[in-house]
Amino acid sequence: MKVNFWDLSGHREFYEVRNEFHQHVQGVLLVYDVNNLESFQKLDNWLKEMEQFGGKPYAIIVCANKVNFSN
Repeated sequence: MKVNFWDLSGHREFYEVRNEFHQHVQGVLLVYDVNNLESFQKLDNWLKEMEQFGGKPYAIIVCANKVNFSN
């Protein structure tokens, strides 16, 4: 098994570069910031962008980032 992870920045200047990776995707790991509601709300936009450029993942995993577990 071979796994490649690509950190596809959400900045507009990387739009063209990101779309080169969508076509052959088999799985997606979507990460959002728990301290930023907008980052969670934009997860659907990532899936729509991927589908627009031919991406059809078999698996979609959503992960919360920046969770503070300290008491």
